[in-house]
Amino acid sequence: MNRPVPASVAPRPRTDQGGTVQRGEGNEGALVVSELSISVERGGQRLRVVDNVSFEVLGGGSFGIVGESGSGKSLTLRAVMGLLPPGVRVESGRAELGGVALPFRGRDVHRSRRHRVSMIFQDPLSALDPVHTVGSQVAEVPRHVLGQSRRASRERAIELMALVGLPEPERRAEAYPHQLSGGMRQRVLIAMALASEPAVLLCDEPTTAIDVTVQAQVLELLDDLRRRLGLTIVFVSHDLGVVRQVCEQVAVMYTGRLLEAGATIELLDAPAHPYTSALLEAVVDLDDPLGAPHPIPGSLPDPADLPPGCPFLPRCTVGSEDCRDAPVELRPLANLLEEVGKNAKSDATAESSPTAWRQEREASAPSGAGRRVTACIHPERLASFRAGL
Repeated sequence: MNRPVPASVAPRPRTDQGGTVQRGEGNEGALVVSELSISVERGGQRLRVVDNVSFEVLGGGSFGIVGESGSGKSLTLRAVMGLLPPGVRVESGRAELGGVALPFRGRDVHRSRRHRVSMIFQDPLSALDPVHTVGSQVAEVPRHVLGQSRRASRERAIELMALVGLPEPERRAEAYPHQLSGGMRQRVLIAMALASEPAVLLCDEPTTAIDVTVQAQVLELLDDLRRRLGLTIVFVSHDLGVVRQVCEQVAVMYTGRLLEAGATIELLDAPAHPYTSALLEAVVDLDDPLGAPHPIPGSLPDPADLPPGCPFLPRCTVGSEDCRDAPVELRPLANLLEEVGKNAKSDATAESSPTAWRQEREASAPSGAGRRVTACIHPERLASFRAGL
């Protein structure tokens, strides 16, 4: 069970007169990333590994980015945090928090983020310093970022460790990273991330290195902290089940491009893009013990040799040659379905009416107006998508 939040510990949530955490555009925690492109240097040339990525997270909301390893998820998160490794740079794009720009280069890269954005990394054992106690590492943040005294920062570190559910925080503060379990180390990283009183918490697969039981506890903790403190969370994962549990909105990334985005439950229950469908089919369904997962054939293409049109086409089982000319940009799903309906009116072999299919889909998912997908939906794909409703 999570402990009550000490009044002196956490950032004060932004509330309205009725005490409800504020959410919506314009508040302090609204994160907007626009047309972000990132390149890496290889063999004397620069290769674009994140291409024209845009998304928006309302203050106090939760947003997930899913995809296979190598899709560009972590690089996107590190760019927002201002922590890209050497040889990797932002080519274009913009990030804003509460309407204020977060620069990608220059002197203000870290200064603009230190009180506003924090990050939780994948492997807590490698993220923590092995020669210092975990309590001293948590205390470094309020001491150096917030300017607190040594004694005050020590007290705050213990309060934060209690906040994230570490038992006997005073004793655990004296432990070294190797003396704690994986779940405890992950809670220490969460305490460190909260120590700067951020508005946005970036989570780079924070449950990858822990077992499923502890994973459930950490996910519950993150969701509870988001709701109580008004945090905005961006969560990167390859685990669709994790994203379904903690994220209200989700985007699917492949070869550095967003292929689909929308409300999490709607998108995962009725995927519009073949890649999203393929990801779901590759997951073991515990409710269907006789059903076998279907791995996606092949692997991600090399950034230096991306196919024209939809990048998923070489591995897609429902694509066609028309996909080579499909625009690789997110567009409202309703608009694409409208185009399909117009094109199918003259197709006497169409199995069903796209207009009727669209009406049925909108009736089953009223929030569909927010769905966006890249690549056109052709009439021959409608039957397979309809089966997923």
